[in-house]
Amino acid sequence: MNTIRRWYWTVLGIQLVLSILCVALLLRWCAAAGFHPLMRWELWLLLCSLAVLFAVFLETSRRVRQSMRDDIEQLSQLTRYPEGMPASEEDEWKWSVNQIRKLWEQLQHSSDLKEQILADAVHEMRTPLTVMKSRIEGILEETIPLQPEQLLPLHDEVTRMSRLIYDLRQLSLAESGQLKLNYSWFPVADLVHKVMERFAADIEEKGICVLLDMQQVKIYGDLERLEQVFMNLIGNAVFYTPDNGEVVVKAKVDQYKLQVHIRNTGDGISLEHLPYIFERFYRADASRQRGSGGMGLGLAIAKHYVEAHDGWISVDSDLGNYTEFRFHMPLFPSS
Repeated sequence: MNTIRRWYWTVLGIQLVLSILCVALLLRWCAAAGFHPLMRWELWLLLCSLAVLFAVFLETSRRVRQSMRDDIEQLSQLTRYPEGMPASEEDEWKWSVNQIRKLWEQLQHSSDLKEQILADAVHEMRTPLTVMKSRIEGILEETIPLQPEQLLPLHDEVTRMSRLIYDLRQLSLAESGQLKLNYSWFPVADLVHKVMERFAADIEEKGICVLLDMQQVKIYGDLERLEQVFMNLIGNAVFYTPDNGEVVVKAKVDQYKLQVHIRNTGDGISLEHLPYIFERFYRADASRQRGSGGMGLGLAIAKHYVEAHDGWISVDSDLGNYTEFRFHMPLFPSS
C-alpha cells in the first residue's frame, strides 16, 4: 500500500539518520576528550542500546503496518467494497476516510430507519387502540351490553395489531439485512396453486377469470417468505380486479432465473404513485385499502423478501386497463 509504505520508510529513514548523528556526535566528543573511543566501555554500551532501540523500532513499525493493513481489509469487508483493497495508485488514506464516512452514513441510516418504523407503528396503532378503548369504556359504563358479538370488534383489532407488529418486525429484519432464510427446494407451480386456493372464494364471488401459465420448475429458496410474496401480490391482484375481470400469473425460467409476472385488469395505478408503491404504509388508494384491513405493508414486505433472495421486483400499470407486478430471482443463491 503506497501511503503506508511511504510513511513506514520515511520514519525508518529518520530513525536511521538520527542514529548516525548520535554516533557521529559521540565519536567527536570522544576525540575531543583525548581518548580512543574503542577503549571506552560506555561507548559500546551506548551503541548496543541504540542497536536494541533500532531493532525494537523496526519490529514495532512492522506490527503497526500489518495492523493497519488488517484494519483496512476489515473495513473493506464491512463496507462491502466490490473490488476489495484499492489499487496501488490510489491514496489509501483517502479511501479509508471514505469508508469510515460510509460506515457512519450506514449507522445514521439505521438509526433513522428505526425512528421511522417506530413513528409508523405508533401512527398505525392509534386507530385500533382508539376503537378498543371506546368499546371497553362502553362496556364498563354499561352503555354497551357485554355480549359475545360486542367482543368481536375487539378481537379483530387485537388480531390486526398482532399482524402489524409481526409484519413490522419482519420488515425491520429485512431492511437491516438480518433476515434469516430457511432454504429448501420446492416447485413454484405448486406454491402458486396453493395460494390461489386461498382466494378461491373471492375469485368465485367476483367472477374473475384466472389464467395460469406456469413452467414446471423447482427453486431453492425460503418457502414461507416466497409464499408471503405470492400471497401479497396475488391478493392485491384479486382485490383490485373488478367483477368479471382477469388475473394472469406467469412463471418461467430464463438463464437460471425465475421470472414471475402477475397481471390484473382494473383501474390501474396512477403514474405519480408508482415510484412509492413499495414503501411501507404507502397506499395508492387509502380508502379502499383501509376498508379491506390492509396496512400498506404487503408490497414493502414482498420487495424485501425478493431482494433477500438476490432478486428484484418492479411494477407497471396502464391507468384504467391493468397493473402488472414482475419479480426475477435466481433459482438458487449465489453463495
